[in-house]
Amino acid sequence: MLRRRASARKLLPTLIPLVAALGAAAAALMGTGCTSRPPEIMRVFHQINYVRDPAENRIVQKLSVHVVADDPEGRDDLAALYLINDEAELFWTVESGGWLEREGEGSTWIGSNGFSTPDGGDLPNGEYRVLLADMSGETAEATFRLEQQSVDRSQLRFPGAAIREGTITVTGPYAVAEIWVYDAEFQRSFRVTQSGLALSRIYAALPELPQSFTFYTYVFDSRREVGLVSGPYSS
Repeated sequence: MLRRRASARKLLPTLIPLVAALGAAAAALMGTGCTSRPPEIMRVFHQINYVRDPAENRIVQKLSVHVVADDPEGRDDLAALYLINDEAELFWTVESGGWLEREGEGSTWIGSNGFSTPDGGDLPNGEYRVLLADMSGETAEATFRLEQQSVDRSQLRFPGAAIREGTITVTGPYAVAEIWVYDAEFQRSFRVTQSGLALSRIYAALPELPQSFTFYTYVFDSRREVGLVSGPYSS
């Protein structure tokens, strides 16, 4: 029985009970007498990220999970993604209105960058199940194993940010980084070199973005094989 509910704010959507969500969808399906073909999970990506809040100087660990999925009824038929660790009795829910969609390797990936434990500590190693449900309650399932090594958080070198003369620069020993731009929700990521990224380029790519927006900086630590995220910062 799943008992513990993990944190899900800002970088991932609000949680809802797994059994209730799937049960309600199945009941709706039975009531209509319709049949539906289930979705399919084609690929799964997962990665540990460490997220530093520069204002609070606090570091939390978050798990990024994204899938490439196919649904015979179309992508709009997909309703929710569930992540479950049965042994640790942890589960998370990401509804379709809140998950991220990104293009990569010729496919569209859906998921979240922010699965975390209630206290922001390390997620347990072991097997995780990924369930993808459609509007009628049909599901697809895939699994992956999380096998992370202990990381000394004091040794992590996070990418910072500075804005001067209309240009965002990423501080730290990184030749290339990413900036994740948010309004109320995630908008787009931008590649940033040591010469910086002009704010005018962001506004040109996102014409409806307000003059004041929120962003995070991101790099991949290849030695530890983890992502390093810093923010939020304000333009």
